[in-house]
Amino acid sequence: MAKKILFVASIGGHLVQLLRLKTLTDKYDSVLVTTKFVHEPNFDSSYVVPDINQQSSKLFMLKSLIKYIKIFFKEKPDVIITTGALPGLVFVILAKLFFKKSIWIDSIANAAELSKSGKIASKYSTVCLSQWPDLSDGKVVKYIGKVI
Repeated sequence: MAKKILFVASIGGHLVQLLRLKTLTDKYDSVLVTTKFVHEPNFDSSYVVPDINQQSSKLFMLKSLIKYIKIFFKEKPDVIITTGALPGLVFVILAKLFFKKSIWIDSIANAAELSKSGKIASKYSTVCLSQWPDLSDGKVVKYIGKVI
């Protein structure tokens, strides 16, 4: 049985960076989760989820979380790969809770320090990557190159 990867990113730069990794989809069952519809034929399926952020109401966050959980259990991914932002972090935490692997790739835009979500993800993800060598500590946050 092929492994299933759930690729998660908010729209914009996060998604652009995530789509640079789509060659991985050739070998695995792959599902795209993003905050705005994009036509990406290289994925087996895709979902549009609400885009939550720090300003979102608690009720909106709760409704969004329910949708994220439904996708997680429907798709049963083996691995989560995300370039952020907050929706990606939620899936990383779900992966941790249900003993699945996850890879957090902090956005290349975060050159001075990890994003807020990246700092949290470093505690929950299986692998946490920065795209800037100066932000790597070599232990928790690693640098293996840039996506862009």
